[in-house]
Amino acid sequence: MRLPSWISHVSRFVVLILAPNVASGSGLLRSSARESGLSWCCSPDTRRASRSASSIDSARARQVDYYWNRRVGFMNHCLATLGATAMFCAPSVAQSHHVAWSRIETGVWTMHPIYSEGADGVIATDNLLSLADPGSLVGDNIVAVWCRRGAGGWTTKSWETSDPWEAVKFVKQELEIPDSEDERWNLGGSGAGNLNAVVPKDFAGGVLADDPLAALIASSPDRDAIVDILVGVGYKAAALPVERGDECTTAEKLDSLASEATRMVASGDHAVLTLGATDVTCEVLTGIPRGPAPVKPAQPATPPVWSPPGTVPTAPSWIPGGWPAAPGWGCRTVPIFGGGTNCICSRIQRWGRWESTTCRFLFWTWTCVKWHEIWELETCTNIDTACPSGGPPAAGSSCSSSY
Repeated sequence: MRLPSWISHVSRFVVLILAPNVASGSGLLRSSARESGLSWCCSPDTRRASRSASSIDSARARQVDYYWNRRVGFMNHCLATLGATAMFCAPSVAQSHHVAWSRIETGVWTMHPIYSEGADGVIATDNLLSLADPGSLVGDNIVAVWCRRGAGGWTTKSWETSDPWEAVKFVKQELEIPDSEDERWNLGGSGAGNLNAVVPKDFAGGVLADDPLAALIASSPDRDAIVDILVGVGYKAAALPVERGDECTTAEKLDSLASEATRMVASGDHAVLTLGATDVTCEVLTGIPRGPAPVKPAQPATPPVWSPPGTVPTAPSWIPGGWPAAPGWGCRTVPIFGGGTNCICSRIQRWGRWESTTCRFLFWTWTCVKWHEIWELETCTNIDTACPSGGPPAAGSSCSSSY
C-alpha cells in the first residue's frame, strides 16, 4: 500500500531536523536512527543513551542534550506505527498560540505579536510582547512588557528580571507556545532552556504597579518626562512607546496595532513594520485611513541593507502602496488651550521593500531578508476651521509628513 504523500514529507522532515551535524555528536544520532528506524524520535530511552555515550565528553553531551530539547520538544506525539520498523512523528495540533515572524519596531522596542488561529482559519492577535534592545538598557530598566486582551479589555504585565528570556519563557508556558518557535523571538543570550519562568506583575504608566512612585507618576501631567528621567538613571522603568501620552488611550493604540499585526501574519508573516523613532501616536489608530499595502516584487538576490528609523522612503527603490481612496482622510477636532479649536486631518501611505538584516538566535547571528514597511503619515492642521470628517483638509492648512 502506498503511503500518503504527507507522511513521506514528514519522514524526510524528521530526518533533516533531528539528525543534522551537532558537532561530533551528530554521528551518534544518525547511527541510532539507522539501528532503530525513526522510532527513537519519540523514545526517551534513546535520548538518555545519547547523553550517556562514553564517546562524547560531558560538554558535548550537554550540547546534544540541548539540541534535543530545542528540536524535539515540539514533536510531542507519534502518528502511527507503519509497517514493523518505522514510526513517524508530527507537530502537535493542540498548540493554541504562535509567535509571529512579523514584528513592529519603534525606537529601541520591538513588539512581537502572538496570534491564534481558529478551526475556520481566522487569525486573532490578542497578545503583544514588547522587548527592549538590550544595548539600550541602563541599570535596572524594565526589559519586557506583555499586553494581553481579554473580555475586560487590555491588561499589562511586566517583570523584575533583566533577562528577556525569563519573560519569554513565562509567556510561552502561559499561552502554550512551542519551543520550536523560539527562533522567531530574534533574541540572543543564553536561551530559555534552564531559566525559571518568572511570574510577572501589573505594569502601569511606565513602572510596576507596586512601585512606590506609581501613584505619583500616574497623576502627573508630566508623566512621559518623569519616566524618561527614571529610565535614563537606570531605575526599574520603561518608556513604552504605546503608552506615550496624547489624546488617544493606550487601549485604542493596542487595538490598532493588534489589527495591523493580524494583517501582517495573514499576508505572509515575514514583515517588519517600523513606526517612528520613539512614540506610537494616535495616527496608528484604525480611524486614520491607510492606503493599500504595496505590491511585493520577487525577493532580489542582493537586497539593500536595513534602513534605520527615520528613513524617508522614495521611489523607485521603495514601492509605494498609494494613498487611501476618497474621501481618504481622518479628521478630528482638538480643543486649544485658551479657547478655539484645531482641525487635524491625517492619512497614511504605506511603503515597502525587501531588505537584509541581522537575525539572531541564542549565540548565532546570520543575515536574513525581511519585507520592510514604513508608513508615511501626512498631517494637515487648520485652526478655527470647520472640520470635515472625511477631508480633504481646508485650503490653507499646514501640512507635513512624518515617517
